[in-house]
Amino acid sequence: MRAALALVLALLAGPALAEPVVVASGAYPEVTIADWNGYSFPHPNWFTADGVHVTGAGTEEAAKYLSRTLAFLDRRPCPAGMGGPVTAGGWCASPDLVGAPG
Repeated sequence: MRAALALVLALLAGPALAEPVVVASGAYPEVTIADWNGYSFPHPNWFTADGVHVTGAGTEEAAKYLSRTLAFLDRRPCPAGMGGPVTAGGWCASPDLVGAPG
């Protein structure tokens, strides 16, 4: 199980705060960056007016995003009931590579 061996960091902060984490992660091959900030950027409706806290729809999309990311790392099918794009090998595609829906 590869996902169990990897540390997944979800970048929830803006780029200024996230950049040092991304740079530091380069020294640790077991760290995978899950870029929620970049993935969710085209969907301001996933956030409340403050741009930080998620709405009900944002909560659902964040859960799907992290579930698909873990499935991708573990080379498993996308989580049941969520679906999503798959790779040529038949496992869940990385949401960071295919982008957010809509």
